[in-house]
Amino acid sequence: MTHLLEVKNLSTHFFTDAGAVKAVSDVSFSIGVGETVGLVGESGCGKSVLSLSLLRLVPRPGKIISGSIQFQLSGSGASVDLLSLDPEHLRTLRGKKIAMIFQEPMTSLNPVMTIGDQIIEAVLAHEPVSKKEAYARSWEMLQKVGLGDSKHRMEDYPHQLSGGMRQRVMIAMALVCRPDLLIADEPTTALDVTIQSQILELLARLQEEFRMALLLITHDLGIVSQVTKRVLVMYAGQVVEEQEVSSLFEDPQHPYTQGLIRSLLPLVEKKRGLMETIPGQVPSLVNLPQGCYFQDRCPHVQEKCRQEEVPLFSISTARSARCFFPGGNR
Repeated sequence: MTHLLEVKNLSTHFFTDAGAVKAVSDVSFSIGVGETVGLVGESGCGKSVLSLSLLRLVPRPGKIISGSIQFQLSGSGASVDLLSLDPEHLRTLRGKKIAMIFQEPMTSLNPVMTIGDQIIEAVLAHEPVSKKEAYARSWEMLQKVGLGDSKHRMEDYPHQLSGGMRQRVMIAMALVCRPDLLIADEPTTALDVTIQSQILELLARLQEEFRMALLLITHDLGIVSQVTKRVLVMYAGQVVEEQEVSSLFEDPQHPYTQGLIRSLLPLVEKKRGLMETIPGQVPSLVNLPQGCYFQDRCPHVQEKCRQEEVPLFSISTARSARCFFPGGNR
């Protein structure tokens, strides 16, 4: 599969009075043309910082300190390193070639602009079209995302829409220029189960229609199992496992992934008090331990895990884990 995005050894730190917060540490992965990849992990593991790093939108005092982000330009066969582009060139790619759905649709829209004006603005920023054409494309996109009476909705302000409607508007803004890659950061957060399902189905349908790649960021393994084909698991700023979805749930390799999956017991067992948890806490990203970051929570930790830095080992084709003893081979 041709790589659309290839990230190598990416690290992003936040420099504070308490020290450097290592939010993303030496992350490498790739996304193929038209591929759906899930990025999963608990809150605070670095998922959102990684997504912002891909678009060089990390807020201060954060800084990308190392790595490369190669992006394939459609049609030309050439690729560019997003970290080396000047700001003006990067702005031409954001929204046009790479788009993002940010967390919290309740706060991501401008409250003093109509929905129509915000989508039209996205079109005019990247396409050499008239305002009339931009209006027509924006209205058409609102229809595609399932907002009924879209001409009327073009005149609405964000506060006049429900959470599910705002999320559809965010999707319309991201896709109106038909990007090659869509980054969706927790696109179903704060939505009820029914609306979540509708949003996921919508993303899948539009992805197929536009033939775009999708990086879906979530903390919900259930969503990952429904939508993605390949999964990256993050813990304490690192990718600790990469697998195809079809094998991840049957044969997880990293102890952290195993703990996450064990917590997905049937509801009846949870009611009986049999719900499993991962003991301990995530280490401070300012004072990370030597060796494996998961060592204090791992039931199989050995002295080697406390002493040596753990690389991401390739186990087989499309399977890797940041563990000296993957899959319980201890």
